[in-house]
Amino acid sequence: MSTADSATFFQSHTDCVRDIRTHCLAALVFHIWDAALTFEDEIEYIWPIPWKYTVKILYLFLRHVNLIIHGAYGLSISHLTSGYASKSACKLSFIFGIVMMQILHTCVESLLALRAYALFNKSRYVAILLSLLMAAEFVNMCISVSEIVSSASFETVCILIPVARKTLSSGIIVPITQTTLVGSITFKSIVAKYSGWGRTPLVSLLIREGLAIYLLTIFLFGLAAICSFREDERGISLVFWCMSIMSTCGCRLLINMERLGRKRELRVPVELTTQIEIFE
Repeated sequence: MSTADSATFFQSHTDCVRDIRTHCLAALVFHIWDAALTFEDEIEYIWPIPWKYTVKILYLFLRHVNLIIHGAYGLSISHLTSGYASKSACKLSFIFGIVMMQILHTCVESLLALRAYALFNKSRYVAILLSLLMAAEFVNMCISVSEIVSSASFETVCILIPVARKTLSSGIIVPITQTTLVGSITFKSIVAKYSGWGRTPLVSLLIREGLAIYLLTIFLFGLAAICSFREDERGISLVFWCMSIMSTCGCRLLINMERLGRKRELRVPVELTTQIEIFE
């Protein structure tokens, strides 16, 4: 369709455009606010870590690279929802946002998976199970994006693409993975406490943070389900909130583990979740 058709489409969806712009900027403000809150801890616990350690690179990606990308969306969202953005720009913005959301989600899941792996005494079967679940998530994302891209009219709707209902059924792997991750961490931690060898601040931290991230992820999935049932064009808003929330979760996981390690006078940043010495 022509640019005039696209402009007409956006003019007839002013409420949707307003909501998407508002959510994009609100999520960005929340992102910046959380970065400011944790900046002092970042200086104290993350900056001293040598560059050769993965934990530092992962933190900088989750916090600063992600924030830059989020800021770019904040600056371009008005153009993307104006009706005058090119098809290529719309298509690239949509695909990049979905892929970025999945990468951030996988980073946070990997941190939780390492904790579960450590609590189960580095069981190879646990590692294989969790790896397969996360790989299935990523493959599912690639298939879903491919289907959406092949059918979407980017030249008309740009990023205002309704979430198809079939996406929800294929995305059920997300709560399955999260339930497996957090369920295994919580189960093993509770067993450890009742057995007497897990009554440490570390075990309490694992349970508390695992449950918090689980609830946030299920909440986001619930919102995605609502958008899917309604086939709502505002679904792209979840990408912006996921950028903020996953950054907050991942960075606080890393900072809290580093803080606990510092209190115990430990210095193993790379294996921060695989060197949990609480076993008999």
